[in-house]
Amino acid sequence: MSLTPRVFASLITLATLAGAVVSIGCERERLDVAPEVDLNRFQGKWHEIAHIPRPTQNECSGTTATYTMQGDGKLTFVHECTLVAGGYHGSTAIAKVARADTPAKLEVDFGGYVGEYWILEVAPDYRYAVVGHPSRDYLWILSRTKSIDPKDLDVALDHARQQNFDTARLEYTPDGPDPDGTPAPAKRYGCAISGLVGSQRNLPSPALYAVAAASLVALRRRRVRR
Repeated sequence: MSLTPRVFASLITLATLAGAVVSIGCERERLDVAPEVDLNRFQGKWHEIAHIPRPTQNECSGTTATYTMQGDGKLTFVHECTLVAGGYHGSTAIAKVARADTPAKLEVDFGGYVGEYWILEVAPDYRYAVVGHPSRDYLWILSRTKSIDPKDLDVALDHARQQNFDTARLEYTPDGPDPDGTPAPAKRYGCAISGLVGSQRNLPSPALYAVAAASLVALRRRRVRR
């Protein structure tokens, strides 16, 4: 890919370039996904049983994720929870299938940046599911009910370990009242920052700029050494 002056004129484009630089020489370990996922059956409300912690879920209880198929083949993804200290949190994102032949590999647009959201396992009757990120930094165990059968949980955890997720990092989501509020609508900026690998794909915009600058410096140094 050739770089033009216009490429460097935008910080957002720099962030995209940073993702490409980071990915050079850093091949991710393969992560298998659930075969033959039916997104029509996957849609609906799920209760979060456990997750690898992330800042946006601090102080949440009774967390739910609701997926709704849209006419254009995309899904709306509504994340809601009741805050432990009281109050409501809710946000909306748009999910789409990255490749038509692999519906388990979703990309979620959080309004300005895109994150990989892969369905790793789903029960035959869609009573529980496991979702993760190919970096292994994110993992969610979901259930159609507020609790999960211990046998199902054991199977989900064992499968996650086989996929090299550090299940010791999992935190079990506190039970709480059903979220009661109106989620913030999905943000649309016309384009999305994508291409970052690992947890860097989920950094807020200021951090993306920092990643961009650091990556460009590293690339320049590499060229000088050559």
